[in-house]
Amino acid sequence: MDALVPADVDLVVRADLARARAQSVFDDVLAWLRGAELSEVMIETTTPCLELATVATLALRLGPNGFDGDAILRLKLPPDALGAVPCNAKGWKPMGDSGSAAVFEPAEPERRRGAPAMMLRDRSGNVLVATPGQIDSVLRLVRDGPDPEPLIAPSDSMVGLVARVDEAQLPRAWREKTPTLTALASGLSQLTIRLDVGERIDVHATFLYADRQDAEQASRTLRTVRDALLKSERESFKRAAQAAHAEKVGEQVRVELTLPRGL
Repeated sequence: MDALVPADVDLVVRADLARARAQSVFDDVLAWLRGAELSEVMIETTTPCLELATVATLALRLGPNGFDGDAILRLKLPPDALGAVPCNAKGWKPMGDSGSAAVFEPAEPERRRGAPAMMLRDRSGNVLVATPGQIDSVLRLVRDGPDPEPLIAPSDSMVGLVARVDEAQLPRAWREKTPTLTALASGLSQLTIRLDVGERIDVHATFLYADRQDAEQASRTLRTVRDALLKSERESFKRAAQAAHAEKVGEQVRVELTLPRGL
């Protein structure tokens, strides 16, 4: 099921839940996934799977408020953890097979955009949950194979994110609340972030811009943010700014910083 992510999603996040458990930060990572503005019914349906999953991958088309758009949640589970219905979801029924995957649908489908509307399960312990706006895309990928150039989140960190979101694609709510994010998104082609969580949070971000002029403007914006944080009354903000490092290399801006947990 690794290929069942359509190329037109705006971002993909991958969380290594097995690694998070080993480092005793599973609850932190799970809280982030649950807090990503997914619908309550999506969280309720998938919680039993999240508790057992070794890897969770979330693919999104951004919605009006950000993470409330069309979603695909893919979970890697131990094969012996699977019940008759994925995640032991109540009110779901089998609908036959599509390719090598069993298909399940809710007996009483939800019409809300963020509600889970279809689940797939393969023989390897993978479960995929899709909202209504992603059903046709997922079934097309099952039938025809993967899209060219899909977004693939980094797998060499505890949490990896990749996004193709420029200023015009940002939800209005984000543009109104976070002018700095809007400025950084101007001319942005792709954003890649790697997070490693332990006693602290290590962040490695790469902003890829359409041209060097956009990258230079983003670099200036980041310097302005750093200068403002250095003057903050919060010591945690000051320390994060002091330890932060950014460099521009051609059309790329690379940022490294360390944050305290709970910032």
